[in-house]
Amino acid sequence: MTTGIGGHVPNPLPLKDKANSTALRVSGSRKTGPLKGGAAASNANCLGGSSGAGFGWKSVDVFKLGVQYVLNQQWTLRAGYNHTTNPITSENVSFNVLAPGVVQDHITLGTTYNLSPRSELTGAFMYAFNNEVTGPSFFNALFFFKTSNTTEKIEMWQWSLGVQYSYKF
Repeated sequence: MTTGIGGHVPNPLPLKDKANSTALRVSGSRKTGPLKGGAAASNANCLGGSSGAGFGWKSVDVFKLGVQYVLNQQWTLRAGYNHTTNPITSENVSFNVLAPGVVQDHITLGTTYNLSPRSELTGAFMYAFNNEVTGPSFFNALFFFKTSNTTEKIEMWQWSLGVQYSYKF
């Protein structure tokens, strides 16, 4: 289940066109509970299913902030920030080597250039800052590692770059 609040604050000045207008979006949400529908629901005992083994992820809180500025008839500029709590606890590091989703902070930049009234070119960039979680190894519990205090670390950072051409029919 996802619950959240959101808002939109437009430029308070009346303008004849969209040039020099700004918009600010702020939202937050909380994601909880097992996923419903799709393969996880039809195969309840599979990895990630409601009765199957999971990754041990906990619910997360998400805060998002985005700004859009229409510079003129051709250019729109965008920027955003996203912060989330970490779904992976130190006790679940070993299993999450498969899905080390530990990034907590993202920034985004984007722009759109209107080529004509019916077509536009958009570019976007996202960077997720490095984050890590360290915890005891699952293998410490195995009989031949009884005296071991091995720890494991998962970490992740990401970047993404996208370009899109749009034509309005």
